[in-house]
Amino acid sequence: MPAHRSEKNGLSWSDGQLDYNLRDTINEAVSVYPHLYAYGIAKIRFLTELLAQRLRNLEDFMCPQSHGLKAQFSCSMPCHKNFLNYSCTTRNAHTLFK
Repeated sequence: MPAHRSEKNGLSWSDGQLDYNLRDTINEAVSVYPHLYAYGIAKIRFLTELLAQRLRNLEDFMCPQSHGLKAQFSCSMPCHKNFLNYSCTTRNAHTLFK
């Protein structure tokens, strides 16, 4: 196959590249939620600078850290099946919610 940016294949080096703006991406993802939570003051500060919404610190609710809880939710992501020490955000959020 010819190299990128070839007249023969019509590809360009920038094909498939998306310009992400972290602020816009996160704001779009969380805009539908009335309450946002994060664990720890460092995450609260970081996210507060990015978002136009107030965040609540899970430490204020005396919520234990997710690694100290037993998950009752099994992640179905195939990429997580083969790793023993992975951290699944979906599983952690579900565990903290319960």
